[in-house]
Amino acid sequence: MWKKPPTISLSKRRLTASETIKGYWNPEQLLEGAPKNAFAFKVRGDSMEEASILTNDVVVVNPELKPKHGGIGVVVINDEITLKYIFYNKDSITLKSANKKFKDRIIKNEDITIIGSVIASYRKF
Repeated sequence: MWKKPPTISLSKRRLTASETIKGYWNPEQLLEGAPKNAFAFKVRGDSMEEASILTNDVVVVNPELKPKHGGIGVVVINDEITLKYIFYNKDSITLKSANKKFKDRIIKNEDITIIGSVIASYRKF
């Protein structure tokens, strides 16, 4: 049965992970052959607009796949969940938005949890 996907906030007011992940939504409804552990988020915010990920888009995430250097991933920082380009450094990770109005964020490795890699994005017209 279709359930409304949870929302992930990309900018403005950050939602905490506990506020954001509300219930289950089956990504196989969008992506045939989606991995068993895959999950989906409804996007809110404009920080990834230059990557064509817009408010109300739904992204499918594979938690078994670590984002490649420069890939798009979902991370948690101090109970804030966000979607960004991920760049790995020696002792930190740089999170880059796909919107020039947002500054890069450099986060120490111990202060970030990588949830998974974005494997698909969908938009309803």
